[in-house]
Amino acid sequence: MFFFNDSSRFNYYGSGQPDRRRLAFSVIWRGWIRTAHDGERRFYLATAPGGTRARSEASLAIDGQGILTVGPKSRRAESLTALGRGWHAIEVRYANPYGATPNLSAGLRREGRDEPLGADTVYARPTVAGRVTADRVLRTVSWTLDGIIVALLLGCISARITGCVGSAWRWVRRGRLGPFPPRELLAVAWLAAIIVVVLRAMPLGGFPVFLTGGDDWLTHETLARDIALNGPLMTRGMPVGQAAPFSTQPLYPYFMALVHLLIGEDFWGIYVAQELLLVGTIVATAGLAGELFGGPEAWSAAGIGVLFADTISLSQPPPDIGGMLLGEALFLPLLAFWGLALARCRAASKSPGLSAAGAGVLGGLAILTRSTLLVTVPLVTALVAMAWWARWRRAALISVGILLASLAATVGLATLRNVVASRQWVIVSSAGPINLYVGNEPPPGVDVRDADTRAIYRRLGLDPLVARVVEYAVKAPRLFALGHVFDVRALFGARVVDGRSGRRRNARALTPVAGKARAHGAK
Repeated sequence: MFFFNDSSRFNYYGSGQPDRRRLAFSVIWRGWIRTAHDGERRFYLATAPGGTRARSEASLAIDGQGILTVGPKSRRAESLTALGRGWHAIEVRYANPYGATPNLSAGLRREGRDEPLGADTVYARPTVAGRVTADRVLRTVSWTLDGIIVALLLGCISARITGCVGSAWRWVRRGRLGPFPPRELLAVAWLAAIIVVVLRAMPLGGFPVFLTGGDDWLTHETLARDIALNGPLMTRGMPVGQAAPFSTQPLYPYFMALVHLLIGEDFWGIYVAQELLLVGTIVATAGLAGELFGGPEAWSAAGIGVLFADTISLSQPPPDIGGMLLGEALFLPLLAFWGLALARCRAASKSPGLSAAGAGVLGGLAILTRSTLLVTVPLVTALVAMAWWARWRRAALISVGILLASLAATVGLATLRNVVASRQWVIVSSAGPINLYVGNEPPPGVDVRDADTRAIYRRLGLDPLVARVVEYAVKAPRLFALGHVFDVRALFGARVVDGRSGRRRNARALTPVAGKARAHGAK
């Protein structure tokens, strides 16, 4: 699926462009199969019925000799082929024209059943017979050990659940809400959340997902695959030193790459990880409310968090993975845990040096996920310093310094990558100009093309998009200021704005500025 989910090749989304779900493609699979003795084997080859639409074609060859072919006139073929003892090269070719149903099955026919070729049948290269036998024995042993470990874990979990449920029940019968969350109830809730999330994610196991073009999730997946395949510098195939600086928020693609490497090619692991992070967000938010206000407020925060989670995720079917592949799925949990870490630093019994370092790392990771959080660092630092100074006096300055140093070191990882990979000093990402322009796009009638040629903008080193925003503010300051309250492009018609005077003609209904939230970045 990485071949199709590549924004640099198949980012189709506009009118007149191909349908990403109906793209034409061709594939060649090559491998080796081993026969233990001489004899005849029945192979089969099948494609999906095409009806009146385009039909796919496929062929199967053994040791360079074609034995099966299917095409427009036939969708299934079988052949009885004599094979000697030992290794035999096998090759399957498949061509699917635009609009055809992509479906292929090739393998052996045994006892009236189709057994498709797979990892237990086809090998990347020939090897000695003992190696194949040892591989199968070890695989059986590993499955047995997996079963024993799972059984032991289930037994331990069952015993733990019994104790936790009993403790939670006794806690509830006391009739008053204590600190949130009680350890026993939290353990049961976490286990229940894991079970529910894993069960809901089952349809995504091995399920191919075509991500839609022109959207952020296609960009995130492309960058994640580049990291997994070509290394952590995310060079997109360019030599080190000539790559572009981060153009999107960087941490989320690294998170996706890590999940792909640990769990697998499909989106099952990413779905489970993000859903559990969503549960963690609820717990962290409730914990923060408990640290700041007390038990009842924590329970209220938990209830609101559950309602929020159900609205944005829990009520959506798992195959709708596209809308989940967004940086906010990682940013919100990091933000919640950062706030909780800072609150617990304040509640520490002594100067929280180690806790401050951990809080700084969490804040830095949140900034790497959404760099606009940088603007809050001075305010957060001031509030934290005031709270810690009131408790530890001069010792608080050391903790504040540790907090800022760990935060800067974490954010500096992105800066270091930009310097090494692109030879440019970009703190986190270069997304600022496009975001600034999208948020302040000139309405029709305000001509900002002069910004491309003005010497003052080049002398100041302004990005072309930033220069256009500045030109807009200079030529129509009143409209520019109004744009921070209303969407002026919707406020005025196509020929309604006088670029010199900024006066309005044929005004339309006011549209809140929230209407600007369009997915321009990936497009």
